[in-house]
Amino acid sequence: MENTEQSVSKQIKNWKSKSVLLLIIVCIIGLLLIVFIFFKIFSINFNESENLQTEATTTPLTTIVEKQLQEQIAPLIASGDMSACDSITDKTYKTVCINNIALNQAEKTGDIKYCQYLDNVMIPRTQCEYQVVFKKSIDKDDIGVCMEATDVEIQKYCAGSFVERLAMAKNDITLCDQATDANYCRGNFALVALMQNPAKADCSLFEKTDEQAECMVLKELFVNVNPDRQKMVNICQTVKTAPFKQICAMVGSIPPQMQKITQ
Repeated sequence: MENTEQSVSKQIKNWKSKSVLLLIIVCIIGLLLIVFIFFKIFSINFNESENLQTEATTTPLTTIVEKQLQEQIAPLIASGDMSACDSITDKTYKTVCINNIALNQAEKTGDIKYCQYLDNVMIPRTQCEYQVVFKKSIDKDDIGVCMEATDVEIQKYCAGSFVERLAMAKNDITLCDQATDANYCRGNFALVALMQNPAKADCSLFEKTDEQAECMVLKELFVNVNPDRQKMVNICQTVKTAPFKQICAMVGSIPPQMQKITQ
């Protein structure tokens, strides 16, 4: 009898243990199911929210909305405060706002750190650095400014063209004597002078005699306020030197087929 009771008691204990274990397993499965359902719902809501944001970004703006945004960013750009651009909800116009302020500040202060705020898509950062160091190096008469650029190619180009640019800025051809290629510097100086003030242009500054000759011919046309267009076209069709093929292309007096050859 005692053995029977012990056996029954043991069975009850085993049953209770199994019941508890089963209950724990059921609870764990239930908890996992709840977590799964929660994340499933959260994922759906998140995707819907993301899709709505994408649609809001990609949906074309109406003319009225664009005008409103343009009117909104104009005073913000004028303020020079980039943080103010955060008030713009449209992503594209917010970028335009920041880009304009960054570029304006870079040019105003001569500090290329502002170039780093550019999105590098609408306005490349290298373009900003180029504008800043080229202007600043001439304004300060300091070739060392070229090294402020983070782009190595801009550094090289800025330094390599410094003397030539300085000569043109100061209208002093004697500075070309300091250039690596003095003749090239003088030729470019003369070319710019011919375009800006043909009456005072000195054709003898060109290194080659054929360049000097073509300079004299075109100079007569450029001096005239209302040059003979047809005569210019005829002359431009006969030019042979690179500088004057370039000038003819610039003034639109050279046939397209010749423009391709000179480019």
